[in-house]
Amino acid sequence: LAVRKELVDNGTVRGAQCKATGCGILGHGNKGAISTSLVVYDSSLCFVCSHLAAGAAHVARRKMDQQAILKNTVFSGTQKRGVVKEDSGEGSEMKANSSVMLIEDHDIVFWYGDLNYRIDMERDEVLGWIE
Repeated sequence: LAVRKELVDNGTVRGAQCKATGCGILGHGNKGAISTSLVVYDSSLCFVCSHLAAGAAHVARRKMDQQAILKNTVFSGTQKRGVVKEDSGEGSEMKANSSVMLIEDHDIVFWYGDLNYRIDMERDEVLGWIE
């Protein structure tokens, strides 16, 4: 993500943070996401680039990876506003009353990458929907 220096200097763009979130056993493996959080004027933006499990039979794995990315990508909440997340006691790693921002707390989220989803239809049926 590139931003012109004068937009940072004048405060138009601020609070940029980048986080890597792995998926798989203990958060390791070749799947996961790189996410960038920043504020432009008064809107918080998050860019998530992810690589999810491949194969038509791995829909459940892709959903689990997406949920892991949403849960485990934690930004400092100081760039715009803090979102207080209480420790649920269910394995949450966030400290009670800590000021954090998750992906879903941003005003605008762009999620892209190699999502590996497949259309589960015959070719002619897909073409019929397109027309």
